[in-house]
Amino acid sequence: MNTIHRNNLGTPEPNATIFPTETRVKGQYVPAITGYHVASVIVGLDSPKFCTWEAATEWAKTNGFDVAPELDGYNHKRARLTHRATASYLARCKAAHEAKWADATRCYVRYGDLPKGGRSVNHADGTAESGVSVYNGLYLPTTGEAIAIPTTNAEACGMLTISDRPLYIVDGEEVGRGSDGEPVVRNARIVTRAN
Repeated sequence: MNTIHRNNLGTPEPNATIFPTETRVKGQYVPAITGYHVASVIVGLDSPKFCTWEAATEWAKTNGFDVAPELDGYNHKRARLTHRATASYLARCKAAHEAKWADATRCYVRYGDLPKGGRSVNHADGTAESGVSVYNGLYLPTTGEAIAIPTTNAEACGMLTISDRPLYIVDGEEVGRGSDGEPVVRNARIVTRAN
């Protein structure tokens, strides 16, 4: 199947899992298997249910998934599923992205204007950072494009809340890390706005 599966953020998602449907029987340590189901964050893949392992794996293969069988903690069959067309699409996207940014210039980037007074606020406790919060980034001078490269989950989550702001290339002297693990620079100045 050439369908590209996506999650509810719109991101391509090739992964799913076949799990046993288990029922606890009183006095029995190991749960009884009553069937199998497919679990995933893929939009529209509404947890198909099957009576047998063979039916579940046949459904997966027919629908373009590679099946990697494994055992759970009770030695019950389960499988990791990878949708071939979606995985191939993701690999092509990754290769194109890496080729585009291979010769980019490393820089600092910031979403939004510089704070008055030259210090960002730590929103967790309301205190001032030792300078301006920025992100590590990449810049393509020929096109004016830039991207932020978060290095922690906290940075990535923080970016989601401010990514609607203009993105600027920023220069300054790194003096530490902010509360989300982001670089903090002193004497920050905007070099240019990214396209």
